[in-house]
Amino acid sequence: MSTPRHNSLRWLLPGLLLGLTLACTLPPLAPPARTPTPSATSKTAPLPPTATPAPTVTPAANIALYSVGSPERPQLYAVDTEGASSNRERVAHRGSAVSRRGRWLALPTTLDAHSGYASAIEVRDTDTGRAFTIDLTAGFWLFEMAFDPAETRLALLEMGWPEADYTPWAYIIVDLAEGSTRRFANSAAAADHLPGQPLGWTADSQMLLVNAFIPYSDAGMMGVYAYTFPPEMASRPITEVTQRLVLSAPDYREQRLSANGARMLYLNRTEGYMPTGYDPTEFMFDAAVNQLWVLDIDRDEREMWVEITDGGALHHVAAFSPDGTRVLFAAGDYVNNEFDTLTFQVHDGDRVTSIGPAPLAPGDWLIDVAWCHPDHALVLTWNAVRYRLHLIPLSTGEAVEIAAEDHIALLGCVYPDR
Repeated sequence: MSTPRHNSLRWLLPGLLLGLTLACTLPPLAPPARTPTPSATSKTAPLPPTATPAPTVTPAANIALYSVGSPERPQLYAVDTEGASSNRERVAHRGSAVSRRGRWLALPTTLDAHSGYASAIEVRDTDTGRAFTIDLTAGFWLFEMAFDPAETRLALLEMGWPEADYTPWAYIIVDLAEGSTRRFANSAAAADHLPGQPLGWTADSQMLLVNAFIPYSDAGMMGVYAYTFPPEMASRPITEVTQRLVLSAPDYREQRLSANGARMLYLNRTEGYMPTGYDPTEFMFDAAVNQLWVLDIDRDEREMWVEITDGGALHHVAAFSPDGTRVLFAAGDYVNNEFDTLTFQVHDGDRVTSIGPAPLAPGDWLIDVAWCHPDHALVLTWNAVRYRLHLIPLSTGEAVEIAAEDHIALLGCVYPDR
């Protein structure tokens, strides 16, 4: 069965190009004047209480959080296994993050009126209601965050504006129990040391995995690195932090970390392979892929799980199951640079099971997928006007629409009982 024809490569517009806007392009208007300060600071005093305390974020049935609504005040919602959504009574701007079991939320605040970037983060313990703020270094802005699997630390990347000989940036590691921060910054002497968007932490919560990029450029992905940050490590230059290369730049075009931090999936294309009906000269980025690999991070062992060689291709969206043993992916065939067919499938390491067609109306593009419950996945689509969020029971493959708005973003899965 084939889905209505759609241009999957246009996912680059809201997806990749938005990512490049966040991490690799200069915002269009001049930033406010910069006043250097030595480091990020933490305010551990509770935030002013709301009139009515926000409901618990993750009761057992909830499987994911998402934001929906206007860009100025997107609201935080939770969705359960039945596809029912509930308003969590919080504003969740672009880049918000949730910890693995849903205990912790990190919500960008103090957005700059010119660029839209955040200069502070509210960190909230949904179990106790305790909250504190992290103020970024003056003149620096937030670029992605990631909680560790143990829910003890939060990592974020802050980056400043280009200077004469380098672009300043730093990783900030937040101790969630204490509300304290440690800062690991680059300098003009380490100008060739690239920043990276935090992807997540390894299973032991010791190493932070980042996707490196060249600041304020369209160079794209420059390799996945693992930085070792023991809990007791004090602030220091980033050049004094142990790092290792996990994936080199030519080896991947998209990646996703498992919830427990033990595995990473990544997509690439066989050298010399070109999908039928696809012409890379028609696009800014050559996005086609036909291979799906799974990497064991601790053992540094990788295995190719999927390779399409019959003229078809893989879509860039893919996700691990909650336990990290299976992968949900989409495959199909191009016609005139558009996917004419696109079907979700599951690979368990040995065999592939077809789930069903992606929930795409004519003109829709597949944007994101998250496998947040053993029996259910979430799929986000876009048609250049509205986003649609769907819940898909994997036993039937029949999608249920959860929300349709001008702006929707999947913030992350929660696994309260796993």
